Amino acid sequence: MKKESMEKIESKEEGMGQERKAESKEAEKLPPIFMIYRDNDLFKEWVPKIAETLKGLGRKVEIQSFPAGTEKEEIKKWLKDEKERLKKGDLITDHTVQSTLRYSGISEVTKDQTRINLDDVMEDVAIETLWGDEDKEEYKKMIDPNYRSEFAAENENRRKEIWINIEKAISILVNRILENKENYPDQIVINTRRLGDHEPFVEFGYSIKNGFVIERSTKEMREGDEKAGEVLKEWLIKAGISAENLFLTDEDPKSEDYETKIPRSSKTEKFIRWFIYDRHLGQPAGVIDTPDYKKIILRLPFADFFSDAVSNNLVAFNPEKLQQSEHALEKIVKEKIDRSGKVQEEK
Repeated sequence: MKKESMEKIESKEEGMGQERKAESKEAEKLPPIFMIYRDNDLFKEWVPKIAETLKGLGRKVEIQSFPAGTEKEEIKKWLKDEKERLKKGDLITDHTVQSTLRYSGISEVTKDQTRINLDDVMEDVAIETLWGDEDKEEYKKMIDPNYRSEFAAENENRRKEIWINIEKAISILVNRILENKENYPDQIVINTRRLGDHEPFVEFGYSIKNGFVIERSTKEMREGDEKAGEVLKEWLIKAGISAENLFLTDEDPKSEDYETKIPRSSKTEKFIRWFIYDRHLGQPAGVIDTPDYKKIILRLPFADFFSDAVSNNLVAFNPEKLQQSEHALEKIVKEKIDRSGKVQEEK
């Protein structure tokens, strides 16, 4: 190789090295990212992948997870104790922690920080895995950060978009499930307890102010849960489920006789029953499947619903398609970090 060519290659490599060093120095100036959430099966699988994506962007990441079922008071105490440290970084939190921030004094010190909702990230990944190959305007709206709750919580028109998009997501997923007639349930039990804990039903039980959800009275929240149940029932009917096969309850799913006292809607050789409820209810006590009885649990919000549908083999994706969800995760996290930074610059 000619000396002149060698010099050009060395010069190019030196330039790339300097560029990487500059990027590294720039990344060092960025605040750390604190990922704070109450754990569940979905987060166990995906949070490490999100952290790796953020580290790949040159960000320092600290993770604080609370065991499933941790009371909000305990989370609030930790937030208060760590307030001074947390205000020096950006926050990625789930809905539980987000709703606790306001009561811990963190809302005032984080108003100019990047705030990303972990539940929104997971819902966008689920949606993109289902429709990633399509290029429709309605699909673009579904994953556009402008329409997500961390940026649009108080904008009425955008909240309507969130509502419409999640209805579409559930409808399309249920239609995919029902393509296989063997998947058709004999009965769907919707437990209305705490349905208002997550999008899109948050507005039924909570007030929303400055991007934070504020709890209302117990009575108002319970009434909101019941409204959410009726809306979800309507969505499922539109998606092709018979109204006769839908049953609403607010019974405690952890009670021993929870399943047995729910009347069966029909008599079939193999009775298939779906249980739909918010993941905050935990794992129901339930009965074991038998040759003539099978139960399938589908939790909300939508990201959990999607994950449960896949794990229960209600909707099949080949390995290549599922791998796309990891690419979608990386893309969505980068977009949200970039978009959130721009939003702060515009303030």
